[in-house]
Amino acid sequence: MDSFDHFFHRLHCSLHPQLRHYSPNALSDPADYWHELDYWNLPESFRKECNAAFQATKTTAYFSWEEKCVFSFSTLTPPCPHAALLRNIFVPKPHRGHHYCTQALEQIVRVAESSATCILAIVHPFEIHSEGGSIDDAIDALHRSAHGISYVSDEAATQAMNTRLKKAGFRNCNLLDSMSDHGIATIPLTHQWLFVPRKVDKSFLAGIAGRFVSEAVDDAAANQTAA
Repeated sequence: MDSFDHFFHRLHCSLHPQLRHYSPNALSDPADYWHELDYWNLPESFRKECNAAFQATKTTAYFSWEEKCVFSFSTLTPPCPHAALLRNIFVPKPHRGHHYCTQALEQIVRVAESSATCILAIVHPFEIHSEGGSIDDAIDALHRSAHGISYVSDEAATQAMNTRLKKAGFRNCNLLDSMSDHGIATIPLTHQWLFVPRKVDKSFLAGIAGRFVSEAVDDAAANQTAA
């Protein structure tokens, strides 16, 4: 690496000290640089609990459960010290029908409780276009390929995921501009979810108290969608 590249690597690390854990080569791609920064902006206690509870993968912020379900986390916009976004959760086709997604959500909730971190989740079904059915194949499509996935209109899959989140303890919540970079404007309120741990920061909870959607509104919207 020449002195010019070395200078910019040191400059990046001085601006964002968490990036000192990575080699210059690992940060040569701007997309990878921002991905690493996004992960390191998550609450430290949450990152530690994730590393203890889940199987790490070769890609930062992506974890697997029983090597059958893959999911990833990222920070909000702007970063919040008390919340994380469940960016995606996916079970490859060969492993579906065995409740791995439900089991993974149960563990994610436990991690949220132990780290006092709120978890945001958006229900927007997608499929991965890959001939392989492994966790690595799924990560390659989700993280590295702009054409590896496509969002689908699947009411059954949408309602199934909504049900899983509700059973796991998530509540419908108007996330407003908390995820402005994630296309939330097109997602119905009934597909926006938030899990709040018992020991969450009280001032943070007070700030979002007005965003929760009442059960009556939730049911009415769901019935209207079904009709």
